[in-house]
Amino acid sequence: MKKLFSLLTGLFLVITVAGSASAFTNIVELGGLNYGNDLITWTHDAPSDFEVPYDIIYSATITITYNWIETETGENVKLDGSIIGTLDTYSSCWLWGNPMDDLAFAEFDVAAELDPFDNGSLLNLSLKINESGDWSGKDYILGTSTFDLDYENGSAPVPEPATMVLFGLGLIGLAGASRKKLKK
Repeated sequence: MKKLFSLLTGLFLVITVAGSASAFTNIVELGGLNYGNDLITWTHDAPSDFEVPYDIIYSATITITYNWIETETGENVKLDGSIIGTLDTYSSCWLWGNPMDDLAFAEFDVAAELDPFDNGSLLNLSLKINESGDWSGKDYILGTSTFDLDYENGSAPVPEPATMVLFGLGLIGLAGASRKKLKK
């Protein structure tokens, strides 16, 4: 009986599996030099092993690089139709023959917006540009959009009460069968 109990305990420990941490990065090129008042849209892929609601998100950010966007209030960035933030006001120029400054960037924390995000799906982003009357002739540069996701792979929850009942019935059946065998 002790052997049977230790065997079943070992099987239970083998079946119980812990999750593992994962990191995912997806970079999208946004096309460089643009002009005027535009709506730019793009998508980021999901990790192939990411599953809602089982996986735990530790952090998720989208970082956009840009240059020559000079509005006072910034530019709206949307994720699946909801505003997640605006680009900061940024100005660079070629005055007096100086080369263009490095691209600026805006980083958005998007962990809370990823509840419906699932494996095989896409993050749909858009950026509304409203360059009106700036000195550069309404040209601006969009560099890249980078999606970083740190998460832990979980597993589907096991229906505990039903599992324990079946496990208990199996143990009772094994005990009854071994007891019957010992009587013979």
